[in-house]
Formats: sequence, structure tokens, C-alpha cells
Amino acid sequence: MSYKALPEYIAVEANLQDNNIPMTPAELHGLITGLIVGQLPQKQGIKTLYDYAHDGKPWNDNAESMIQELYEITHTELVGEGLELNLTLLQPEESPLIDRAEALTDWVSMFISGIGLSGIALDKAPSSIKEIMKDLYEITKLGIDEDEMEEQAALFEQVLEHTKVCAMTCFIEFSKVYGK
Repeated sequence: MSYKALPEYIAVEANLQDNNIPMTPAELHGLITGLIVGQLPQKQGIKTLYDYAHDGKPWNDNAESMIQELYEITHTELVGEGLELNLTLLQPEESPLIDRAEALTDWVSMFISGIGLSGIALDKAPSSIKEIMKDLYEITKLGIDEDEMEEQAALFEQVLEHTKVCAMTCFIEFSKVYGK
């Protein structure tokens, strides 16, 4: 089964800028993913997103359409058979590693925020989820040593894959408890 791909980074970035939305594509996608992982249905999740990122005001039709598309595609990825969470909205692959690492930390920070905004009681979560949340918090502190870029690139890819696994695991675990 084929799924629709996330829009291109540059298109999402332009849409956000054109609509004066003070978020990067990574932040937006991280927040949306956290809301979905937190088991918020699309309508409620998008309202929460508006409240959080735009003082409760809806965005124009173009931005709203993009938000709905991101929500739908990300949800499909999370529930799909391939267990593949696409993080192409971090930064384009050809971007400097430092920029990609910063985008990953932004994505993770907003992912954690999205889970919090969803109302998931992390204090009652299983120890495995608490450990994942600690790992994610540590990822928000990620830095790149410019003196060892080749080694840092390999480590970044490992952290990126670990982030995907963490998000998928949270989705699966929260679906068991809070799933609709």
C-alpha cells in the first residue's frame, strides 16, 4: 500500500512564512506528531494546534489545508503497516549537519509539547515510556562537534532513528491505553 508523502520542506516553510506563523516545519511537524501520539483526534488536535501556535485563531485556507494534510499523512504513517515515521520536515538532506541537528531538537521539543497538550498523564505511564521521555528530553540538548563532522553525521543518523522508534513506541503504547 502506498501512502501520500509529506510536502516538501521548502513548501511548508514558505507557507508558514507567508501566513506569519512563527514555527519552522520541524516544529510544526513535531507538534502535530505529538498531538497524534497523544491520541487527539484530528479536529481536536488541530484546534489545540491553533490555540497553542496562533492564539486560538484559525489560519487562512492555504495554511489550514496544509495543517490538515500534515495531520492526515502523519497519522497514516503512524498507523500504517510499515511503521515508518518520515522526518523529512527537519531540514533538507543537503543542509548542514548543524542545521539538521537543531531542527531535530526543535522537532523533539515540540513533540514533547504535543504529548503534554494532549493531556496524557506521563506520571502514570509505564516505566518504558518514562525512559523514552527521558531519552527524548536528552535529545533536545543535542549538539554537534564541528571538529568531528564525519563521526557526528553517523551519530546523528542513529539519534534520528532512535527518535523515530521512540515516537512510534509512544504511539503504540498510548493507543493501547487511550486509543479510540
